[in-house]
Amino acid sequence: MRGLVANTLAKLAECEDCRGQIVANGGVKGVLALFNDKYVYVRRSAVNALAKLAEYEDSRGQIVANGGVQGVLALFNDKDLYVRRSAADVLAKLAEYEDCRGQIVERVLALFNDKHAYVRRSAANTLAKLAEYGVYLPARIQTYRNVVSEDSRSKIVANGGVKGVLALFNDKDADFRRSAANALAKLAEYEDSRGQIVQGVLALFNDEDSDVRGSAADTLAKLAEYEDSRGQIVANGGVKGVLALFNDKDSDVRGSAANTLAKLAEYEDCRGQIVQGVLALFNDEDSDVRGSAADTLAKLAEYEDCRGQIVEGVLALFNDKDSDVRRSAADTLAKLAEYEDCRGQIVQGVLALFNDEDSDVRGSAADTLAKLAEYEDSRGQIVANGGVQGVLALFNDKDSDVRGQRLTPLPNWLNMRTPEAKSWKVFSLSAMTNMHMSGEDSRSKIIANGGVTGVLALFNDKNAYFRRLAANALAKLAEYEDSREQIIANGGIQSVLALFNDEDSDVRGSAADTLAKLAEYGDCGGQIVQGVLALFDDKDPDVRRSAADTLAKLAEYEDSRSKIIANGGVIGVLALFTDITTMVQLSAASTLAKLAEYEDSLGQIVVDGGVKSVLALSIDTYWPSRRFTTQALVKLAQHDISCQSSILAFYLGILMNYDFAICEIAGSSFIYLVEHVVLAPHVLDHVSIDPLFEILVGKDDIRRRRMSARMICSLVAQEGTRSSLLLDSNTIRVLLERLQDKDFCVQILSLDALAQLVNHVSAEQSASALRGILSFLNRVNKEIHDDKHNPRYHRDATGSKFHTYRAVYIGDTFPAGDISDNELEGTRAACFRCLSHASRHETSRTALLDSGLVYILVDMLRDGYCDSRVFALQHIGDLVQYDDFRDLLKENTFTTPMTGILRQAIRTEQCYLFVATAKMVKHEDIRAKLLKSGFVACLLVTLKWVTSKPFSEELPENFPKLLRSLLEALWSYDDSRDLLTQFGYSEASLAEFGQ
Repeated sequence: MRGLVANTLAKLAECEDCRGQIVANGGVKGVLALFNDKYVYVRRSAVNALAKLAEYEDSRGQIVANGGVQGVLALFNDKDLYVRRSAADVLAKLAEYEDCRGQIVERVLALFNDKHAYVRRSAANTLAKLAEYGVYLPARIQTYRNVVSEDSRSKIVANGGVKGVLALFNDKDADFRRSAANALAKLAEYEDSRGQIVQGVLALFNDEDSDVRGSAADTLAKLAEYEDSRGQIVANGGVKGVLALFNDKDSDVRGSAANTLAKLAEYEDCRGQIVQGVLALFNDEDSDVRGSAADTLAKLAEYEDCRGQIVEGVLALFNDKDSDVRRSAADTLAKLAEYEDCRGQIVQGVLALFNDEDSDVRGSAADTLAKLAEYEDSRGQIVANGGVQGVLALFNDKDSDVRGQRLTPLPNWLNMRTPEAKSWKVFSLSAMTNMHMSGEDSRSKIIANGGVTGVLALFNDKNAYFRRLAANALAKLAEYEDSREQIIANGGIQSVLALFNDEDSDVRGSAADTLAKLAEYGDCGGQIVQGVLALFDDKDPDVRRSAADTLAKLAEYEDSRSKIIANGGVIGVLALFTDITTMVQLSAASTLAKLAEYEDSLGQIVVDGGVKSVLALSIDTYWPSRRFTTQALVKLAQHDISCQSSILAFYLGILMNYDFAICEIAGSSFIYLVEHVVLAPHVLDHVSIDPLFEILVGKDDIRRRRMSARMICSLVAQEGTRSSLLLDSNTIRVLLERLQDKDFCVQILSLDALAQLVNHVSAEQSASALRGILSFLNRVNKEIHDDKHNPRYHRDATGSKFHTYRAVYIGDTFPAGDISDNELEGTRAACFRCLSHASRHETSRTALLDSGLVYILVDMLRDGYCDSRVFALQHIGDLVQYDDFRDLLKENTFTTPMTGILRQAIRTEQCYLFVATAKMVKHEDIRAKLLKSGFVACLLVTLKWVTSKPFSEELPENFPKLLRSLLEALWSYDDSRDLLTQFGYSEASLAEFGQ
């Protein structure tokens, strides 16, 4: 209750008249009394109420007079964080009342010596608020804006607030020290206090506590944002003090020092002293200090006036005994290399290090040169200053074997940046492959100085990483004609082929890429092809696989393909189809698919018996192999018509003799082939399709029946094979019988096949087939809504709905087993697809109309099942364009059920009605009946009702657009336009309708 009263007072305090009564009736005293309540939520409510009262000047005087400041300060001892935070807010509000600021500042500073950390932290946060000009975001305190006058800050300084806050840096509580730092940062906005703050912060750099030193460095970084503070920092030895922190044992302190220097370096008046100080650290005995100095210089390199001095100092670091320092130096130079004005100086300095007595220095120099070679202007300077000769000389370095053995072969070496990984070999290769891009002059110098020989020599290196780099370097050189001659002359092809035996898969891959590049050089194509084909007999499956992959790359070049064919390459690839290793088979299939893309290879594949081999692998259970072989078969079937019959016969033969898993693979491949190849006319004359129909009429395996039905559908979709199927008079009969199948998928597929056939047979056959389909449609409709067998919404005892769908069957009995509504609707949709397809042809349409299609559709409009009515509307709209359909439609009372649909609450169904009506009114005879029956008038009344505000949210998104289309269609004709005018429509209102 007390908390509720306090909250009520806070609300009433917003009204000036109420505040007067609250003050007059002792409301302030009452609120202050609640500060001692034992319940925390009451204290929270009380301090919130006081905060609200403190927002108004007429209340603040009463708060101060009644000891409110002391009461609020007492809340700093409260154990509840929310209460303490609210107390700080109240004090900040009261501080706007000038007469109490001095009292507040004095008492807040006194709390800095409290034994409780959370009290001291709240005091520091409050002091920061008192000091701020604008927005303050203290730790764990919500964002807010509080404008405090300059008087508060002057009182803080005058009362020793700066010293008090500095003393708080010794507090054990990290959050407290952070609050103190924030308070100082705010006080630093007050110009008169900055000198005192700078001196105090610098004194803390010698504190025994590392956290204090780190906080002091962070605070100095904030002070550096003010120009007058920077002068005081420099004058008081601040830069030297920060640099001294680089020797700190605590890594966090060193990090804070680095960040502080980076902040100071943003200002030009500090940079000179900083660079000199950082460079002096390179002589420090501690490698961590030297490394941090190098990293700091990399940041300083962003400033143009520092770079020259930095480059000179960093180059001296390459003589450091510690590899970490040399690595930092290399990284620093790489950073400097991003700036064009530094590259010339760096190149000269790095090249001079190639003659250093220390092999590690030479390696670091090669590392840096490799990065420099990424820049075009640097490559020119490298070449001009003898860099090519210097890099190539490293291949003969006397210490290479020793360091090569010292390397640890790690599987993820490419992603590592260890000192070992940055050896002289790695970056000699990197530098060389980058430098060759600078032009023909660089490549000629690489060749003249034995660069190709040096790369080939590394193919025998014990370390896989070097072999991989060597192969990549050779592949890069092989892109240029002047380099390829030298590669071939030095036995490069044999050396690359030897890499196919390498245990490292990446090395083998690089070797394959290199050979593919060399194959572009016509004179060596034959030698390469022969070498690769010889590897097909290797004992190692990885070698055979790499050889097959390489042949696929070689097949991209016309000259190489002719050599592949001439050297028996097709036979070799086909032989790999029977390899015991699945991955070798996959590579062989991929290679053959690549060869099959080119016309000049297809003939040889057929001649070498490739069709049988590909067919055998196309039913493999490993799907990636099937993917490539199926692609190859499509190409072969397109190239050679004689292959088509043998391919189809192969798959058809499998259907009767293998388990279903293989049959499914064969059937899918058959369908893919038929869908992607234009089959020759009468191709089925030489192929027996009896297995398809034998399986289709079988009763044992549903999956086989489905597959055979899918295959028949694919055949009837092609004109050539469809004509062959129609020669068999049993085809349509069998498909009609399959409408009685127990499986709905077989029913649907049979209907889809019939849709392709009914328009291509005699009128008598077409009429017979369509009568059967209509009869089946009647059965499906009956099954969907017949309450005896399938109540659409049968309610159980609880009133909930459930569905009990039985399977569709043509005959006197129904098979056991339920079928879902989706399956029934899918079957009916297939019926309508078939009927729609047939209705496009006059002969078939006549047969449908004679068989009662119009009566079926109109009857479906009366169906109690929404989906049935939608089906009917869709197909009436499609068929109304035909005169013979309209003649029969006019004889039926179709407008009555359509009017009933207008009264339905299902807006989606009405959308279909509007679409169908828009199509119907285009025909004068149907439009006349719609007008005469009153349907159009009823429709317009419904539109006025449906489009009113209470129903607007129920409308589908496209509803207004459909209505507008319908109304525009009615407006197009004089007879219906008159009716629209009577309902208040005009051409202008139609233009705005639905906007």
